Amino acid sequence: MSDKTKRTPELDNVKTATAILFAALVKTLDEMHPGLKQTFVAKLDEGYAKIRNDSDDLNALETLSWTRTMITGFNLSEESKPFFD
Repeated sequence: MSDKTKRTPELDNVKTATAILFAALVKTLDEMHPGLKQTFVAKLDEGYAKIRNDSDDLNALETLSWTRTMITGFNLSEESKPFFD
């Protein structure tokens, strides 16, 4: 495991805060421009695939995954409500 993939509470806090910031932004913008959420999630998925294919940076992939889950409420292990619903 390289240094960039070590888990620490501080790093998890930064990833969580980043995901919440983007979820808040997407929620706000989607209220003003319906449909933006779907477009954003599609772009997020594209970015996830690119990082997975190019570098497999686990911290980046996890941050993108957490962001998607907070926006949509869905991940592979469970389905819940979006963070701001």
